[in-house]
Amino acid sequence: MKSLITRTISGIAFAIIMVTGLLVNKFTFAALMLLIMVGCLMEFYSMTMRKRFKTSRAMAIISAVILFLLAFGIGAYGWSG
Repeated sequence: MKSLITRTISGIAFAIIMVTGLLVNKFTFAALMLLIMVGCLMEFYSMTMRKRFKTSRAMAIISAVILFLLAFGIGAYGWSG
């Protein structure tokens, strides 16, 4: 029962943070999404690769950040290259 309460409170807090980030402006939301994306990628690579391939893991995360920033730039500013 304690786990359910903890997860519910965490979910509500996460939802509030996401909605606040979305309502403040597009840069706040992009920064929040970038932070979540990097955290998720780090967790995924730590589960799948363990301590191996540190350089590949770093390059993949850097590539994902660059791709995200490019996609954000295209969406927010209409950059078409």
